[in-house]
Amino acid sequence: MLYRLVTTGDRLKRESSHQASIELATRAFSLIVGKPVVSVIVCLAAAFGLAAFSEVDIDTRLEIWFLDGDESVETYHAYTDLFESDEFIAIAIIAPDVFTTEVLLQVEELGNALGELEATTEVVSVATAEQVINDGASLSVRPLFEEVPTEVQDLEALRILVREDRLLVDLVAADDGSTVILVQHTPFDDLRDKSAFAISARAIAGEVLGDTEFRAAGNAFVEEALQTYTIRDMMMLAPMTAIVIFIMTFVLFRNLWCTVVPTAVVALTLMSTIGLAGMFSVKLNMITTIIMPLAIAVGVADSVHLISGYRERLGWGLEREEALRSAWLELYYPCVVTTLTTATGLASLLVANLTPIRQFGWMGALTVLFALAYTLVLVPAFFSLVPTPSATVDEKNTVMTRVLGGVAMFSWNHSKLVLGIVGGLIVFSIVGATKIEVGADFSAYFKADDPLFQDSRFIDANLGGTGSIDLMLTADDIRAPEVLHAMEEFETLMLDNPAILSIESPARLVRTLHERWVGDPDYYRLPGTLAGAAQLLAQTEGTDVHERLMLLDYQTARIRGRVRASDYRDLVLSMERIEAETAAIFEGVADAEITGIGKLVTKLDSYIVSSQVRSFLLAFATVALLLGLFFRSVKIGIWAMVPNGLPIIMVLGFMGWMGVMLDVATVMVASIMLGLVVDDTTHYLARYRLEWRALTQEQRLDPDERAKAALRTGVGTGRAITTTSLILACGFWVSLFASFQPNINFGLMGGAATIIAMVCDLVALPAVINLWPMRPDQD
Repeated sequence: MLYRLVTTGDRLKRESSHQASIELATRAFSLIVGKPVVSVIVCLAAAFGLAAFSEVDIDTRLEIWFLDGDESVETYHAYTDLFESDEFIAIAIIAPDVFTTEVLLQVEELGNALGELEATTEVVSVATAEQVINDGASLSVRPLFEEVPTEVQDLEALRILVREDRLLVDLVAADDGSTVILVQHTPFDDLRDKSAFAISARAIAGEVLGDTEFRAAGNAFVEEALQTYTIRDMMMLAPMTAIVIFIMTFVLFRNLWCTVVPTAVVALTLMSTIGLAGMFSVKLNMITTIIMPLAIAVGVADSVHLISGYRERLGWGLEREEALRSAWLELYYPCVVTTLTTATGLASLLVANLTPIRQFGWMGALTVLFALAYTLVLVPAFFSLVPTPSATVDEKNTVMTRVLGGVAMFSWNHSKLVLGIVGGLIVFSIVGATKIEVGADFSAYFKADDPLFQDSRFIDANLGGTGSIDLMLTADDIRAPEVLHAMEEFETLMLDNPAILSIESPARLVRTLHERWVGDPDYYRLPGTLAGAAQLLAQTEGTDVHERLMLLDYQTARIRGRVRASDYRDLVLSMERIEAETAAIFEGVADAEITGIGKLVTKLDSYIVSSQVRSFLLAFATVALLLGLFFRSVKIGIWAMVPNGLPIIMVLGFMGWMGVMLDVATVMVASIMLGLVVDDTTHYLARYRLEWRALTQEQRLDPDERAKAALRTGVGTGRAITTTSLILACGFWVSLFASFQPNINFGLMGGAATIIAMVCDLVALPAVINLWPMRPDQD
C-alpha cells in the first residue's frame, strides 16, 4: 500500500525549524478560512479596483525598443532634425507594362494624392523624378516629362531614359512589370498619427488605382499592423487561453469547483496586471500579449498544487478544514519559493538592453506575485464555502499512479543510463544552440501568408527594398575633393553588401553632373578641384535632388542606401566591419556616422544577443541561490538546476537545429522558462525531503528506503507536476494562434520547455538524487 504523508499544522510546527514562520502562516490561514466571504471580497475588490485603470495605449514604434539616451537613437534624432526624416512608405503598382499612358497617369494621380497628406515631405516616382539636362550654356534639373506621354515612341524613349539615367534607381522593376512610388514622411511621435497616415495612404491607393493590383510596404505600414494585431491578439488570446485552461482543469480534476478556482485566479491576476499598467501609463506592445499565457501559467500552477494536495488529504480521510489546513501549511512555502524563482527569472530581464523587454520583466514579476496572493487566499477561502469535492480516486488503481510509479523506479534503478542519455542530449542541444541566428526585421515578424509580409518581400525583390540605411557626415566643405572621394569609397563599401541595392550620395550626383556637363560618359567621375564640384552643384540648388542630399551651407550631407528589409541579416553580420571601415575612410576628412532605420534595426539585433546572455546568467545564478537558501543546502540547490537547465538548453538547441530565430520574443524564453520550470522541481524536492525525513524518523535507514521515498514522491507530487505541466503547455500553445511569428515561436518554445521540464523532473531528478544522495539528516 502506498505510504501517505500526513502533515498537519501541529506536526509541521514540531518538525520545522522555521517555527515562527509556521505560526505566522497558521494565523494567516485561520484568518482566511475564519472569514472566507470577506477574503473573497477583498480579492475581488483589489482586482476590480486595479482594473478600473486598465485603459492603456498601444505603442509599437521601432524607437520604443531602445533605452532612453541610447546613442544610436540620439544620433538618429539629430539626423532627422536636419533632413526631416529617412522613413518612407512604398506603393508598388503592378501591370503588364508600366510604360503605358494608363499606368503612368495612375502613377501621377496617386503621387499627387499622396503628396497632399499632411505628413508627406516628398514623393518620388517616374512621374516626379528629375533628370539633369545640358542645354549648352548650363545644367538644369527638369522633370522626366511635363505631361504623361501618349505616343508609342515617346513612351519607348521614356523607357530607355529610365533604364539609362544613373540617378533613376529602382523606380521600375527589371521586367517593367511594376513601378514604385516612394513617399517620405515626417517622424511621428504618436503611433496613432502614424497609423492614421498608413491607413490613409492605403485607402488613397485603393481609391485611385481601382482594380489595378498594388502592394504597400514600409515602416508606417508595419507599425500600424503591429498595433492592429497586438490589440487583436489581446482580445482573442485571453479568452481562448481561459477556455483551454478551463477545459483542461475540468478534464484533469473532473470537478467544477476545482476548475473554477484556477480560472478565477488567472482572471483576477490579468485584471490586476493590466490595471497596474494603466495606472502607471505604460504603453503596451506586441510583447505584452505574452503576459497572458504567463499569468495563466503561474496562476494555474500553484492553484493546482494546492487543490491536488487538498484532494489527496481528503482521500486520507481528513475532514475538509483539516485537509485544507494540512495542504496549505505544507505547500504555501514551496509556492512562495516557486513564485520568487519565477519572479527572479522575469526580473532578470531588467538588465536587458531593450525597453519592452524590461517592461515585460517588471510586469511579469508583478503578475506572478499577484497570482501567488490570489492563490493563497482564494483556494482556502473558496473551498471552505463550497461543497467538499470528491477525494482523489483510489491511487493504486489509476493509470497515472502506475505510470508515475514505474517511471520513478525505472529512473532510480537505471540512474547511470538516464543521466548518460541526459548528457548526450545536452551535447546535442549545445551544438544546435550554436546555430541560432538573430533576427530583428520587423516585417519578418508577420506570418508568411500575411499580405504585409508578401508586399514587403515583393518590393524587396523587385523595386529596391523597403528599408534604408544612411550616413550623416559633416565637414568644412563637403565639396572638397578628399571628402567626395571618401564618399565614393563609402559607396563601394556599401554596395558590396548584398542587402544594399542602391545608393544616393552627393558624390554620385557630382559625377552625374560632370558627365552631363562634358557630354561624355568617360567623365562620369569626380572633378579634381573644389571649385569644379562647387560650380556643378550650384546649378542644382533649389531642386529636390540637391535638397535631398545636402544642406545649402555645404557642411552637412547624407548618403542614402535602399535596403532589402528581408536581408537585414546580411547587414547585421557586417555592420561592425562596415562601421570600422567607414571610420577609416573618413578619418581626418569628415565626421561620419551611420544612422537611419537600418542602423536602429542592426543595433536592436545586437541588443537581442546581449540581453539573452545577461538576463539568463543573472536568472540562473539568482534562482540557484534562492533554491539553496530555501532548502538550506547547496547540494539540493544544484540538484534543482539539473532538470531545469536541461529544458532550456534543449529548447535553445531545438531553435538552432530548426532555424527558429532569436528575436524580440524568443530572447525571453531562457530567463522566463528557467523561472517557471523550476517550480515543479521545488515542489518535488520539498516533498522528497519530507518523505525522507519521515522515513528517518521512523528509523528506516536501509538504503532501499530512499527508493521508497522517491517512489512516494514521484507518485504523490508527480500528479500535480503532470497536471500543471499539461495545463501550462496548453496555455503556451494557445500562442500558436497569435499574429506574430515571434509570439508563435515563444508559445511553441514555452510549451515544449514545460513538457521537457516535466519529463526531467519525473525522470532525471530521481536519478540525480540516487547518484548524489543527501544525508539522512539533510535539512
